[in-house]
Amino acid sequence: MKRDRATSLLTDMLDRLEAGGWPLDLVDEVLVFGSYARGALKPADVDVVVEHRTDERLTSEFVNALSYGRDPSEAISNPPAIR
Repeated sequence: MKRDRATSLLTDMLDRLEAGGWPLDLVDEVLVFGSYARGALKPADVDVVVEHRTDERLTSEFVNALSYGRDPSEAISNPPAIR
C-alpha cells in the first residue's frame, strides 16, 4: 500500500480514539512500529500496539464473544458508536 493510504488509515483510527466513548476511553497508548514507522514509502501494512485498561463490561464482552465464536477484539476494534 502507498504511504498516503497507510497514513490515512492511521489517522482515521486516531481520530476515532480521540472522539472517545466506551470502550475507546480505555485506551492509554498507541504505538506504531514496523516499516511504516521506519518511513517506508510502500509499507505492507501499519503495525500498531494498543495499550488499554479493562473493565467489567469489556471483560464480559470478551468472554461473550469467545463463547459464541465471534472476534473477541470486536469491542475495541469496532465499538458500538461506530458500528
